Amino acid sequence: VFADASDEGVIKASIRSAGTLNIFECLNSCKNLFIKFGGHKAAAGLSMKKENLPALEEHLNNYLKDVPEVIRVNSRRVDIDLSPEEVTPVFAKTLERLGPFSIGNEVPIFRLKECQLKSFKILKGSHVKWTFSSKKNSNILLQGISFGYIDKPGTLTPDFLFEQQNIKENELVVYCSVGINRWKGREYIQLNVSEVTLSPFD
Repeated sequence: VFADASDEGVIKASIRSAGTLNIFECLNSCKNLFIKFGGHKAAAGLSMKKENLPALEEHLNNYLKDVPEVIRVNSRRVDIDLSPEEVTPVFAKTLERLGPFSIGNEVPIFRLKECQLKSFKILKGSHVKWTFSSKKNSNILLQGISFGYIDKPGTLTPDFLFEQQNIKENELVVYCSVGINRWKGREYIQLNVSEVTLSPFD
């Protein structure tokens, strides 16, 4: 994303990669176009003369056409499948000890199955607060949050998921990380939900 800098004729940009594409290497291949740039494989920033923008566009188009799509497109990553019964306070605290999570130590992503969407609430800013239960034990409840979920392209709406989850052929699947929310001296498990979808039963 480019914006005008304070210096006349200069633009600056903030960049995020997609998939496993190393954006730093990509920009380093045309560093002569920049006044300065820096970053790492997933994100970068730069400033450049505005007149160099067409040359940058041409270079990046040529560079990326030789990069396989699977590398430069975000794909769903799953580390392991879980059932609601396995998401316990002990499990969440054990995960927390593996942090901090960042590049080189990615936060684990789980695929939660055998669950039911008990309720949801759409919050200001298109965020969604979820409550999931276990299909095997309705007393097991898990709270989740999705930031900016309603505005994400290609996602199924919470009301559609709620209605469709009970159709015989459908299984609710939740993609999430597991964390601990601490508030006013209390702590509880919170799923950081990236996607909720429906899939046929295995």
